[in-house]
Amino acid sequence: MLEKINNNIRNIISKLEKKEVKIIIDELKKTSKNYFKTNVLFSTFLITSLINAYLIRHFTVGNYFDINPMLADLAVILIIGSFGYFVKPEHQFKYFMFWSVVFTTVCITNSLYYTNFKSFVSVSLLATSTQLVDVGDAIIENILQFRDLSYLWQVAAMVFVHKKLKGKAYY
Repeated sequence: MLEKINNNIRNIISKLEKKEVKIIIDELKKTSKNYFKTNVLFSTFLITSLINAYLIRHFTVGNYFDINPMLADLAVILIIGSFGYFVKPEHQFKYFMFWSVVFTTVCITNSLYYTNFKSFVSVSLLATSTQLVDVGDAIIENILQFRDLSYLWQVAAMVFVHKKLKGKAYY
């Protein structure tokens, strides 16, 4: 399927003159550069979420080069992130920060659970999470590893970018 798409793209590009292709590529570069300059918070949310999704896959199941999970992650992140455009720019940080904390929590929880059970946490299992208080010390001493906390960088990156943008009167 991908080969067929790639062949179609090659055929279209070969039919275009090199000058036209260069104009299209230059226009795409200019447009994407302008988009990322004006949507820094969304771009940061998108990139950090994708990196965390890659990390959880790398640390757990190991299929970090498989394209289907990457596309699924990208789709979910884009759908959730796109609702941030309905929020006023001065409140977008709260929206993106909320989802960054949710995604980070999901990554940490799944990483901890996968360490012992070679499976991911389910919604029904989360209902029993109130019992974790009794065994909290054992989780910290025996199960928690540095890689389980490595996902926290997303929240730190969002705060850092927000402070930089606030200093530049971005909002």
